[in-house]
Order: sequence, then structure tokens, then C-alpha cells
Amino acid sequence: MNRHTITSGAGTDFYGGFPVVAAAGGNYSFRLGNSLGMSQAERARYYIHVPVNASDYALQYAYAVVFEDPNHIANLQPKFQIRVYDSATGMELVCAGQEYVAGANTGFSVSTVGFNIWYKPWTNASIDLSGFAGK
Repeated sequence: MNRHTITSGAGTDFYGGFPVVAAAGGNYSFRLGNSLGMSQAERARYYIHVPVNASDYALQYAYAVVFEDPNHIANLQPKFQIRVYDSATGMELVCAGQEYVAGANTGFSVSTVGFNIWYKPWTNASIDLSGFAGK
């Protein structure tokens, strides 16, 4: 239920109080997940093509994260991952990804709503794709 949602408008996140739409991201944002537990998992894929003649190229994006920390063993904790793959080889660009696991992470704060909820408000990031022209 509501596990993939397009957000718009001036609302704020219930747990973190940050806007539901990234400030510099336009009129819409994409939310994965919901406020229910029960071992749910979501995934979104976004494909880009680096122009053939691009010598310097970067993907710029904004993300926000809200986690419940159920204090499971590490490999069963909720997590948020960003992974980048080379479309020509199918290989992951290991240095280009990010991963956050539920619990205390740099840049995360404890929510005043709910129990053991951690959040990170909208954060701008980029992935350097220089050297991947035409892929």
C-alpha cells in the first residue's frame, strides 16, 4: 500500500518534518516505502545515457531517508542503497554508490515522532560519470 508514491505540494514528512519535495528538484519527488513495517522492500531504477561527446559528466540528485531501526542483526537492518552500473558491461561502479543502514549514521537525526525512527533531510549529491561517454 502506497509503496511507490509521487509527492508534490508544500507538505512535510511526518517523521522528519522536511518538505516532501526536494527544494531544488522541481515540483515532484519520488518516495519509496511507507510507514508500515513487515519486511517490505522497494526498488527504483533510473537510466541515463552519458552523451558520446561528454568528457565531464555527473548525475546530480537529491535524496532524503527515513528509517525505523528495529535493532536487527546488521544484514537484516533496513537500508537505503544507491548503486551505479555500467550499461556496456553490467559491472557495478563500486566507488559511485552509497549505502546507509538503519541506526545512527552521519547526517541522520532521531525523529521526535514514533519509536526509534531516524531521518536524513534532503541532501544533494552527485555521481561523477566522466569517462563513461556513450554508456
